[in-house]
Amino acid sequence: MNSRQDSKPVSTGSSSSTIWIIGGIVALLVVAAGTVAIVSSTDNAATPTSVTVTSVNDQGTVDTVVLKQTQPVQVAGGGLPPLGDSTGAGDPAFGQQAPSLVGKSFDGSPVTVSPGKATLIVFLAHWCPHCQREVPRLVSWFQLGQVPTGLDVIGVATATTTTRDNYPPSVWLQRETFPWPILADSDTQTAATAFGLDSFPFFVLVDATGKVVLRQAGEVETADLTAKINAALGN
Repeated sequence: MNSRQDSKPVSTGSSSSTIWIIGGIVALLVVAAGTVAIVSSTDNAATPTSVTVTSVNDQGTVDTVVLKQTQPVQVAGGGLPPLGDSTGAGDPAFGQQAPSLVGKSFDGSPVTVSPGKATLIVFLAHWCPHCQREVPRLVSWFQLGQVPTGLDVIGVATATTTTRDNYPPSVWLQRETFPWPILADSDTQTAATAFGLDSFPFFVLVDATGKVVLRQAGEVETADLTAKINAALGN
């Protein structure tokens, strides 16, 4: 993917405490509500694989889950062109049918993106500082009840690599209490490529018929995002 993926600046318009331990493996200790979760990874190359999360509750029950940081993604339909510097109706993808995605979250839960309901798809990279600033805004947007009525939101964790900051994305998004389903993109960024991503964060709004009505690159204040979504959907 090209250099524009280094991210864009902001447009106008609660998490658990953590301790990182670095040695032969990477470990994260999360303490919340009487539960200790130990997250470990033995990755030593740029190819993302998985992390293991072990939770121990107050009764001593142990639960271990393997979270794959990338997952296969199936695409149906044609891909969208890159956004470039276009906006609004000048976007070359405006009015096009968005591709459908079938994939999985980090824990293997199915996640799909397909026509049927207005949906905002948010593409995020764990190492992107603009994404790291945008996610808390989106969490607050949800917690304050400011998400437009009837809108679905799906996150896509993409451009994942063990050699860049803030890995793994599953731990980052859990720590930030990201409230929506998350699709883990493939090693080759299948989902991001299909939607024409060229910088981070990247927002794609599709209407109930699956047509692209808005794409937005870079940080955006939630009031501005709400206004753009309502305008694009005719609310």
